[in-house]
Amino acid sequence: MAQRKSHKKNSGNRIKKHVYTQIARLTFNHGRFPAHLNKIKVLEDDRCTYCKKERGDTNHIIFGCEVHKDKIDILLKDLQTMQLALPVNVNYVLAQDQKDINCRLYRHLASCSIIV
Repeated sequence: MAQRKSHKKNSGNRIKKHVYTQIARLTFNHGRFPAHLNKIKVLEDDRCTYCKKERGDTNHIIFGCEVHKDKIDILLKDLQTMQLALPVNVNYVLAQDQKDINCRLYRHLASCSIIV
């Protein structure tokens, strides 16, 4: 009887593909952000679902929402360590096109339950 191969190797590739899928969505401002969902008529309101104060676009959700301030501070510190000059926005961060930066941005989205 043939044994099944371990899926651990494929599992790692799937995670990478998922990260790049999410980064591509961010690049085109697509995702589960209120501003985008409002634009395509899925939501009536474009305000942030977390703080309810500002427009819930990618920059606000990732870098500006007061609800995630502690996690945003950690992300910004990590980006500075990676030699990115502050202030930053999503387009600037994505333009760096560096795997470690993209993975860090993805981890930030996951930690804030903002997978797009």
